[in-house]
This record gives sequence, structure tokens and C-alpha cells, in this order.
Amino acid sequence: MKKLLLVFFCLPFFASADIKYVVKPFETPSGFVHWALVQVIGPIHVSASELTLKEQIQQYIKTMADWHDTDREFMLFLAGCESGYRTDIYGDKGKSYGLYQWQIRSWAHYNKVYKTELNRLIWQDQTKMTARVLADGGWRNWYNCRKFFETGAYVDYS
Repeated sequence: MKKLLLVFFCLPFFASADIKYVVKPFETPSGFVHWALVQVIGPIHVSASELTLKEQIQQYIKTMADWHDTDREFMLFLAGCESGYRTDIYGDKGKSYGLYQWQIRSWAHYNKVYKTELNRLIWQDQTKMTARVLADGGWRNWYNCRKFFETGAYVDYS
């Protein structure tokens, strides 16, 4: 048999549109049912916005950097340095492509080394491959951006 404890209460006089009150029953281990006035404070209307493509890319880079235990700040810098966070850009007179400016031969080499079938044309795959290569010490694939990251001086070989 449940025991019922009745409590009388009044709502505070300062209640506003942003403050709501809910009455909830709570049962103690001894079987008493208590009714409590729970104050819920918060906005009435909540909205969320979509992330921009650049923000999605940055979040994905951080995730892959952490997953492969490599420097997330360098990976973010590298994407900015190589492509300005653009995913469909060609460089090196058409030889390099994408977020991290991978060339076909280098891409094929690392796909073979890691026994993967990642697609160079997909920015998420470029991010995965880059994180893995950097984790293995392969920063030399991006020599100019690495030197710029370390020293602030761009190396021009042209």
C-alpha cells in the first residue's frame, strides 16, 4: 500500500514566459509518494543551424587527426595552405587535386602501402589518408606547407 504525502504550494509570483513549472511525483524507498514542483528554466524556442562545408571539413579533420593520433592543428593548417579548404581544386598544373592536393602516383603508393581503396576525389578519403600518412611521419609530402607552418617562411622552388 502506497502512502501519500500531500503538500500544498503556490506558484511564485515572478513566473515568466521563459520559466516553466512542472509537478512530478517521486517515491521514496519507504514508499511515500512526494509531489515536487520542478522549475524548468530555458528558452521557449530553440533552433540549430547547419554547419557550413568549411566547418564540416574542419570538424572531420579534427576527428581524423585525433583518430590517427596526429597533430590536428597542422592538419587544419595544411588544408588551408594546400587548398584554402576547397575540395575540388587542382594544383601543380593539374597534377594535384583536392583538399590536400594529392597526386595520382603518391595516392596509389599509399593506397598500396596501407592496403586501402580510398578515393582521391573524395575529400573525406583525402583527410583519412593524410592523417594516416602524417601519423607515420610522412609530412615531407607537403614540404612547403610544413616549412611555412614551422617558420612562417614560404619556400618557392619555381
